[in-house]
Amino acid sequence: MSTDSRSLRTLGCALTLLAAALVGASSPARAQEEDGSGAPWLQVEVLVFRQLDSSLAGDEAWPSAPDLGYPQDIHILSQPEVPDQSLTAASDSPELLAPEQPFVQLGHGMRALDDAAARIAGSAAYRLLGQFAWRQPAPARGTRSNILLTGGETYADHFELEGSISVTRSRSLQVETRLWLNDFTPLPVPGAQSAGVDLPAVPQPVADLLEPESIEQIATAALRATRSVLLAETRRVRLGEVHYIDHPLFAVLLKLQPYDPAAQPVATDSTPAP
Repeated sequence: MSTDSRSLRTLGCALTLLAAALVGASSPARAQEEDGSGAPWLQVEVLVFRQLDSSLAGDEAWPSAPDLGYPQDIHILSQPEVPDQSLTAASDSPELLAPEQPFVQLGHGMRALDDAAARIAGSAAYRLLGQFAWRQPAPARGTRSNILLTGGETYADHFELEGSISVTRSRSLQVETRLWLNDFTPLPVPGAQSAGVDLPAVPQPVADLLEPESIEQIATAALRATRSVLLAETRRVRLGEVHYIDHPLFAVLLKLQPYDPAAQPVATDSTPAP
């Protein structure tokens, strides 16, 4: 089978799933044509799923030493804080809600791609590796924000899916994906320490730092994978549209929407200043 025929077959299979997923995932309103320059914040959603039909890759040859690595300045998504039940019981006033925090994982009911994720997870042809959703300040022109993404099966301190996604703005809003899919040997084998792909250590947050602006990362121990396949692509995005990035082994759905934290009720501190 030729490379072109194999690529068309891969794309056709994936787009069948995409069309079904978008029935529940897309807003009925017309997709916005703006590039997000007027949005103070963005809501970013990413689905990554693996193609389970190995024949889609055909006889594709992958680089034995792909260029893997993380940006120096990277955000690590945090889990939402549990609300203070005593505070909630004391008052139902919306003014007591905490201020919006960036780069916090959004839960069910706050995400636009939940239906798409459910369809992918229920498919026999695909396996969902990760569903990621967060809010962040919209990048100014010439700036970028890098976000760590990991998912799928875990192997020691590493993951089946590793890498980062970057939201950037030059003349338009863009998303750059640098994600790689790792395969590991289930059990240690002789020579495993010298064979395979040398993986970069996964950044980890330092929890005890006091200054938010000085947040740094510590790293896990490096590990080798039997195979790592890199998906690196830069895509211009429009707010409100669902974008699809295809690959014979795994694929990405992403959607960005405008978000205004000022439109949400925020906490007011009634404690007198010392």
